[in-house]
Amino acid sequence: MVAEHNADSSLRKAAKLVPAALVGGFVGFFGMRYILRAGDSGMVFPDGSVIAAIAITVIYAVLAIVALVGMASPKLGVAMKMYVDEQEWVDEQPMMRYSAVSMAALLPVLPLLLLFDPYQLLSFEVTAALLAVCVIVTVWATVGVWREMDELWRDVSMASGNIGFYTLFAIGGLWSVLAHLGLLSPLSAIDWITLFYAVALVAILGAAQRRGLLEEDA
Repeated sequence: MVAEHNADSSLRKAAKLVPAALVGGFVGFFGMRYILRAGDSGMVFPDGSVIAAIAITVIYAVLAIVALVGMASPKLGVAMKMYVDEQEWVDEQPMMRYSAVSMAALLPVLPLLLLFDPYQLLSFEVTAALLAVCVIVTVWATVGVWREMDELWRDVSMASGNIGFYTLFAIGGLWSVLAHLGLLSPLSAIDWITLFYAVALVAILGAAQRRGLLEEDA
């Protein structure tokens, strides 16, 4: 049985890491994108889109490492306050394993796209094949996570979907309108994918906050 206390503690840990990283990522993304594309200094820097994609990938990697360390042993998990006790660690292993597989499959997507373009280190065939594997594994693991979720986590998951939709609509929609008016350059394909990743983190934290899971005494 997935216990609510673990949801509280795990999300509180994420809440301490993600907001500051996301703020820095968004500021860096929009700032670098404007500076590098609006200016013509001739300086050689990675494109702002590349920087943002790498930043989001690093955030996901850090969160994955934290979760994996907590999964390594019951004592570590309890010591990190991700679980109330060792029995809860045992009870939650099926869902956490599926979650770890899903995260591992999601992590390579942005790097693979960057290696294909702009760095052109992977061919289309190789990139497409690897992305297909990532998608298949992610879908399989996500179905597994959903089956292992209790009512609390299913409510949080559905709420995060709603928050994510409107957040993406607001940010992406507003940017697109301004780009159409000629006030901003349009978002590229990699920008949109990076935005999807960032919004997913914002959405899960927002849904957890609405359910009171981020309160220290929840």
